[in-house]
Amino acid sequence: MNSNMSSRTLKRIFIVGCPRSGTTLLQSMLAAHSQLHSFPETHFWDYTVPENRFYRWMKIYSSFDKKIVYNFMRKYDLKTGVNMRPFYLTTHRWSKALIKVLDSFTPTDVGGWIEKTPRHLNYISHISAVCPDAYFIHMLREGKDVVASMYQVTQESPKQWGGARDINTCIGRWKKDVKRSKQYLEDPQHLFLTYGELVSKKKKVLQRLSEKLNVTFESKMIEEFSNEAENLIGNEEEWKQANVEGRKAGDKFSQIFTKEEQEYIIKAVADVSLEPFHII
Repeated sequence: MNSNMSSRTLKRIFIVGCPRSGTTLLQSMLAAHSQLHSFPETHFWDYTVPENRFYRWMKIYSSFDKKIVYNFMRKYDLKTGVNMRPFYLTTHRWSKALIKVLDSFTPTDVGGWIEKTPRHLNYISHISAVCPDAYFIHMLREGKDVVASMYQVTQESPKQWGGARDINTCIGRWKKDVKRSKQYLEDPQHLFLTYGELVSKKKKVLQRLSEKLNVTFESKMIEEFSNEAENLIGNEEEWKQANVEGRKAGDKFSQIFTKEEQEYIIKAVADVSLEPFHII
């Protein structure tokens, strides 16, 4: 990495949360900011770092893991000034290398970057250990709407999602991810907002979020975000377009589930509240 790149102080922002919660919409809005840069989902941590502690302790990060990074770069025509080592003996060192790679993707005329991979919610401890000043924005959405969206997209595109999910699997995933986000409610580096607020109060929410991120609010975050989405959504991710357009909450739920299924889902998610997560 060249000296100019290594001396830069960048604002690093990770958007995390349960899939189908509006992370792509938020990413597009922040990416429209003149001083923030973003890139498509990297999956750098969730594709390379084992969740199981034992396997993580045993692992050496080598050519297979670096291939994930290089394939991503080729796919999106990105270049890096980082010379990756032949192997990394610890997750800590591997994570440091990944942060440097993300830094290197960022143009020199901006002040920070946004990485959006929802599943990186499970890897926050590894990321924050090497990047303690990073911000994590948790996107949350009402359970019934996440279940409907996740159920539909995995039924329609099972190959891209590793198989179709049934209703109970979708419910379980949402509950697990909300519970994980709750662990960080008292951490000042973690910010929280809901899909409903973002869609219905765009300006107010983005102004508040900009304040917390210590960046100046820009109206283009609202006016030009749909243009940014084109650069952030891969050709095989056509299902994300609806999220960027900001569909009304609830439209899928009533369309794809029977009355009995709707009642079952509403009852199953009723014990989890998003009230603690409101940003405004």
